[in-house]
Amino acid sequence: MLACSPLAKRMLRKLGWNKEVHKMSRKLSEDLHNPYLFSEYKAGEYEYEVSADGKSATGSLKIAEDPERDSKAQASAGGEFRRGKDHEWGADDGGHLIGARFGGETGEENLTAQNRNLNRSDYKQMENDWAARLEDGEKVFVHIETDGVERPNAYMGYAIYESPDGTRDFDTFHMVNESRSEVASWEEEAAEWEESEEYDQFEEPIEAEETAELEEPEKSEECEQSDEPLNSVENDYTQSDAEISTEQETSYQEENGYLGDAATENASSESSYESESSMETTSSMGDD
Repeated sequence: MLACSPLAKRMLRKLGWNKEVHKMSRKLSEDLHNPYLFSEYKAGEYEYEVSADGKSATGSLKIAEDPERDSKAQASAGGEFRRGKDHEWGADDGGHLIGARFGGETGEENLTAQNRNLNRSDYKQMENDWAARLEDGEKVFVHIETDGVERPNAYMGYAIYESPDGTRDFDTFHMVNESRSEVASWEEEAAEWEESEEYDQFEEPIEAEETAELEEPEKSEECEQSDEPLNSVENDYTQSDAEISTEQETSYQEENGYLGDAATENASSESSYESESSMETTSSMGDD
C-alpha cells in the first residue's frame, strides 16, 4: 500500500531522508482484544493528538448526517510545507485524517497537506470501505497516525471491524504521502541504483552501521556495581537447590508431571490495501 521497498528506503536515506522509524503510539493487539472497545469509544466522537512527531486520530466511526467542511482550513493545511500545482511531485490537498463523511473535525488537528492523488485515490478508497462496512451494520474503530506534522512523510494505522455477531477482524495500512506513480518511480530508480558501482560503495558503510545498532551496549558503571548482589542471590539459590535430593525431585516429577519450556509463536496479519487509480488534479480541496 504505497510503501517503499527496503531498497528504495535505503536510496532515500542516501538522499538525506530521516532513517528513524516512526513508532506507533497505540497497540493494535490491545484494542483488538479489548472487549469494551466500542463501548469506551462512542461512535462519532474522536480523539486527536498533535506532537512534534506527528498527528493522530482515534475513534469509532459513524456516518455523519450533515458533514461539515472548512474550505479555508483545507486550502491552507500544511502551511509553508504545502505543495502547489507546479511542484514536480504533484500538488497537495487539505486531507482529513478522519473524513468529513464520518464527522471528522474541520480544524488543523485533523488536517494535513496530503498528496492530491493519494487523497483522491488510495486514501479515499480506504474510507469507502469503512463506509460500506458501517452501512452493512458493522462497527468500525480506527487509529490513524502521521509521520510528520504539517506535511507528513506517511500515514499509518489500523481499523478494527466488529460484525453484528460480535466477531472481529482488522486491517492495517501504511501510505507514503506521494502519488502512486511517484512511488513506482522510486522503485525503478532504486533497482537501477542497485546495479551501479555507487550502490556497492554505499552498501558497505550502511551494513556496518546497521550491525553496530544491533550490538550489545557496553555495561555501565552502575550495571557493574549491581553484579555482585545479583551473583550473591544466584549463589544462595544454587545452595538451596543443592539441598533437594534426587529422590525428592523424582517424586515431584512423578506427581506433577514434567513441565518443559513452552515455545510460543507470534503471527502478525497485515492486510495490504491495493487500489488502482490516478485522478486529474483540478482543485486544492480533497474529496475525503
